[in-house]
Amino acid sequence: MGLMKNRLAPVTLFFAASLASCSYFNEQERTVKMMAPAPLPAYAAGDTYVFDDDGNTVAETVASVTLDGTHWTSDSGVYWTSYANPFLQPKEYAANDGALKIERTHSNGGNEFFPLKVGKRAKYSVTERTLGSEAAGVHNGECEVISQQNVTVRAGTFYTYEVACERMDGSKTFFYAPKVRHNVLTTSGNLFFRKSKELISFNKGAPKKDIEEKPEAAKKSAPSPKSPKSSKSSNTKEAMLKRFDARRKAHKIKSKTRNAPPRKRIMYGVQLGAFFSHASAKAAWRRFAKENPERLANVNARYQEYLPPDGRKMVIRLVVGEFNRFKDANLFCDGVKESGLDCWSVKLN
Repeated sequence: MGLMKNRLAPVTLFFAASLASCSYFNEQERTVKMMAPAPLPAYAAGDTYVFDDDGNTVAETVASVTLDGTHWTSDSGVYWTSYANPFLQPKEYAANDGALKIERTHSNGGNEFFPLKVGKRAKYSVTERTLGSEAAGVHNGECEVISQQNVTVRAGTFYTYEVACERMDGSKTFFYAPKVRHNVLTTSGNLFFRKSKELISFNKGAPKKDIEEKPEAAKKSAPSPKSPKSSKSSNTKEAMLKRFDARRKAHKIKSKTRNAPPRKRIMYGVQLGAFFSHASAKAAWRRFAKENPERLANVNARYQEYLPPDGRKMVIRLVVGEFNRFKDANLFCDGVKESGLDCWSVKLN
């Protein structure tokens, strides 16, 4: 059974009612000439996409393309390795200086979604593990190409494929533009709480010939007789951590050269409990950190005074971590729950 055959109707109605000043769909341009099936995107080092992600401006850049996948960085301090399929969640993900690291393995169904054409569907499974946890979760996902249409975002007007996906992080609709080799608009949520990620600008990077595609070609062009390390080692956890640490250091060096003033961002944390005194909150933190060193060793605790609106006694909230995105806080909280602790994501004061 297909995914949401009538999905376009509620999306259009919602945008017409709630986003009249920011309309993505031009009624005069809704009928487009059917495009040929879109091939799998070929990303290149230096490809940069700037998005308005639900009110926050975020730049995402391809750091490199290797046999392992496409390695991305963002100016919010997030690093990930993705498949070429832009509708799948990253295969490796790290945020907050390594406090949150996730590995995912997708079945072949997700990678066989391309070339895109209307009506095409793909089902796949995902095995996900948060580093520091031995337990792995298995989830199912499904995507379907709903339509072809023109979409207008701040970066311009593009011919796109509308792709509806059901993933473990919820329902998402992607508008993929072959010209950009990426999604120009992503929407999620429901009619009462909808989020959007809209392309502001993009810049294509190095030519495809600069991308490592075949080990033989890399060996011929290498100036040194020393052979590169086997790509098999890149699949180990230690190699992944080294890659993320190297990208984090490179990101910090590049960030120092930027002249743009820092933006004020909303930060999020994970609340582990509420107590009637600072002493009780600190004692609880010492106990939690001792019992769960794998989860809590790399995060700091803060103690926030909170006065309930119903007039009850003030409490001290024990909150750990600093996350740029609410989604990252939720992912970290999911890992904490696996250790037997209760938690929920909150905005930091």
